[in-house]
Amino acid sequence: MKWVLIIVGGIVGLLVLLGGLGYYFLSKPIDPNSDIGQEYAKGFKTSFVESCLGRANAAAADQVTHQQMQTACECGAEGTYHEIKDVPLTEQYSRLQEPDMQQKMGEIMQTCMQNAGLQ
Repeated sequence: MKWVLIIVGGIVGLLVLLGGLGYYFLSKPIDPNSDIGQEYAKGFKTSFVESCLGRANAAAADQVTHQQMQTACECGAEGTYHEIKDVPLTEQYSRLQEPDMQQKMGEIMQTCMQNAGLQ
């Protein structure tokens, strides 16, 4: 019985240690110049563009408009990423939901749509 408690205690201690290390690393911004940071940026931008195009496809009646939307969405992904790249992963989602960030994202998309020739 004593050994079972020691083993269970060791497993719990290991889980707490791993959880603490995970939180420590997730509570810091990812270095955008590192391999992990570049992969994260690529994934974030891809996800942003897919979401953006999913919302915009109904408005893209022709190929030219679709290409302009693609360009605007890629620009919006780049601009939004630059706004949150220095925010720790644990805070990014909540930051994206804040009213001031929503307004900033709207301004970024407005500029991108103008640059893409949609307005």
